[in-house]
Amino acid sequence: MTEHTSETSDASPASSAVSTVDEQPIPVVKPPSPFVWTDDVVPAFDGAVTVRPEDARYPIAATVVDGTEYLVATARDVYSAS
Repeated sequence: MTEHTSETSDASPASSAVSTVDEQPIPVVKPPSPFVWTDDVVPAFDGAVTVRPEDARYPIAATVVDGTEYLVATARDVYSAS
């Protein structure tokens, strides 16, 4: 059995401990595109809220134009019922 030490036993550089297997480069993730808001205003939550959708990400992303009171009241109702 050999004992592991931090010293190298041969004359090879310490960087030789790094794998020399044919490694593929790690692909870089493309940054997300900026939000582009449309000029349309559409109803949401059965008409209780109106939103301005994001061009490529709607219904995931939208800005609230009207109806924030409904969203706050709904959130409070859900959390107080728990």
